[in-house]
Amino acid sequence: QKQMSAAEQKKAQEEYEKKRQEIEKQKADFEGMKKMFEQGQQLAANKDYAGAISAYNEAVKLDPDQQAIWGNLSLALYNRGVTNLNESIQDPSKRDPAKQDFNDAINAVGKALALNEAILSDPAKSAGAKKSKSQYLKIKADAESLLARRLGVMEMADAAFKDYREAGELTDVPADKKLFELKGAETLFESGKAEEAVTAYTAILAAD
Repeated sequence: QKQMSAAEQKKAQEEYEKKRQEIEKQKADFEGMKKMFEQGQQLAANKDYAGAISAYNEAVKLDPDQQAIWGNLSLALYNRGVTNLNESIQDPSKRDPAKQDFNDAINAVGKALALNEAILSDPAKSAGAKKSKSQYLKIKADAESLLARRLGVMEMADAAFKDYREAGELTDVPADKKLFELKGAETLFESGKAEEAVTAYTAILAAD
């Protein structure tokens, strides 16, 4: 049996050490991501949305392939946007930050939807993935709806209507289906799209 030369042994030892360090780093990153994610959830529960956004952004840097982080980040951005929008009644300078938060929420939820798409076709995970997709689409539609109805970004009205409709098609909760349809029609109406709103409301009345 051929003996390894000293140089080969050194190389093998270096490769082993490199692999070990990589595994250690992965473990440390995973623990760090988990810690930041849980911190984000705690802060969001206490309505500290800025803190939650910070924590989720750190978590997502450590592992950008976790759809739950992107989903929670988008919800925290949406909630901060709503806070800014409500405060803009007294302080108009809050309108731009609200607009930014809603756009950032739409981008973040887009990442969650893309990651979710990959597991929709897996029979073992498809039911959960379908439910998640409906929840993500609702966050997206809520942000688009407020941009259209309250912040003058009119082209978002059709996007919100479409996303509410798809969220409704994916949910198994009958009350939610109806609510999403109504929110979609309301978005069109409040965005000045009267004809489209009449069509949407007529379709709801025809069904119920």
